[in-house]
Amino acid sequence: MRIRLLGNNRRVLLALLLF
Repeated sequence: MRIRLLGNNRRVLLALLLF
């Protein structure tokens, strides 16, 4: 579960960086 949360957070961070 923790790994999944980290993956989701990373995706959000990447999206913010792209935007």
